[in-house]
Amino acid sequence: MEILRFSFEAVMPILILMGIGYFLKHIGMIDANMLDKSNKLVFRLFLPVRIFSDIYKLDLSQEFDPKLIAYAVGGIVFSILLMLLIVPRFIRENGKRGSIIQAVYRSNYVIYAIPLASNMFGDAGVAPTTMLLPVVMILFNVVGVIILSAFSEKKEANQTVAQGLLRTGGEIARNPLILGSVFGILFSLLHIPLPSVMDKAALQIGGIGSPFALLLLGAQFDWSRAKGNLKLATVVSLVRLIAMPALLLSVCVLVGGFRGAQLGALFSLFCTPTAVNSYVMAKNMHNDADLAGQLVIMTTLLSGFTIFGGIALLRGLGLF
Repeated sequence: MEILRFSFEAVMPILILMGIGYFLKHIGMIDANMLDKSNKLVFRLFLPVRIFSDIYKLDLSQEFDPKLIAYAVGGIVFSILLMLLIVPRFIRENGKRGSIIQAVYRSNYVIYAIPLASNMFGDAGVAPTTMLLPVVMILFNVVGVIILSAFSEKKEANQTVAQGLLRTGGEIARNPLILGSVFGILFSLLHIPLPSVMDKAALQIGGIGSPFALLLLGAQFDWSRAKGNLKLATVVSLVRLIAMPALLLSVCVLVGGFRGAQLGALFSLFCTPTAVNSYVMAKNMHNDADLAGQLVIMTTLLSGFTIFGGIALLRGLGLF
């Protein structure tokens, strides 16, 4: 019962927020226009400020963990390389290849990680999870652009390789989430003090980020979009939520010796559903956006069960 209670308390607050968002959309309190503007507000203000505030409060000289970063980056890179070997062998359409590879390696870490870690371990779980944020986000965005460009169904006319790289670098440099991470790191390492009023304002603004993002994620569910490519989407979702986490976390536990909050950070990285941004990037970079959207929906729906089961298993083994 203690194991079930621990798992329930970690997962249910997230599912409740998503359910409220879906309900508000269903009764008309959230429409498409509000959803579009709210998503921009979350990703341009609330989440960047939350990330800045969390990193700023870390003592990076004490919290910095190169071993944890190495296993996180290693797991992501391994996932990418494995999918690059497997996916082209079974999928003929170029656009589908890019969407599938991105769906498997790119988790919704930004939205899920902090509330999930906080639900499991309280404040002790936030530090290692936050420390991974800048590394994970930069890697996700850089590799995402490269993968989707390589498998794009339509290359931009008259654009040279140098122009493409320059544009990609500009997009990465302007990413609000990356900017929040970079400024948080600088303020923390240089010990730049924030005025008390600014610190409290940042804390309050950032506190809106994760809950509001989860609510909006629930409001974005479109059941009609989940119908196409059902068999393919199911297989990819099971790889994303079960096969890859089982493989990567086994290595982290048996080889890396991770336990507790550190393992919780890796769990949040490898076990959460496909990032919502993967759909936006697939659409803008001429990959299969419909498949990307279906994978976001299906992994998000199934993750309620797989995350619950994963937490219960690790708790039962005494690793959490």
